[in-house]
Amino acid sequence: MAEILKFETAETYRISLTTEEIELGASAGVRRRIRRIEEGRKDFVSTPDGFQRDIDGALAELAFAKALGLFWGGLGVRGAADVGRDFEIRTSHNQGASMIVRDYDSDAARFVLILGGSQDFEVVGWMFGRECKSSEWLRRPNAETAAFFVPQDALRPMWEISE
Repeated sequence: MAEILKFETAETYRISLTTEEIELGASAGVRRRIRRIEEGRKDFVSTPDGFQRDIDGALAELAFAKALGLFWGGLGVRGAADVGRDFEIRTSHNQGASMIVRDYDSDAARFVLILGGSQDFEVVGWMFGRECKSSEWLRRPNAETAAFFVPQDALRPMWEISE
């Protein structure tokens, strides 16, 4: 049985996936990419490897669901929360990454920044969508679609989150 993390006082939380969980998450990421190709949907950000980005996102969602002891369907359904009722997961391999939220993202959702990849992840912090949409964080890097880049030090600590 997986140990459920209790976000009480620590600033960051680490989660490791088993090899079976990695296989499950990677398969879900590949399915998402194939569905995106079939639907002819474009990426918001230019990247050389969309498959890897979808796999990384699925693995981070699975890690967070595991940490909370929640079921993770892994389907990546548009319009549905990534995990639970209203958790939206944002992930990066970059330790200094900001949490990226877009204008059309839900104001009521709880956005969670998770760093790492493959097997080991670190839950950094969270914020409601409406709180993320501050003009001070709005950027348009590389002429891509505008987004809010919430710095890690602005995120709420995980012990403030409730299931």
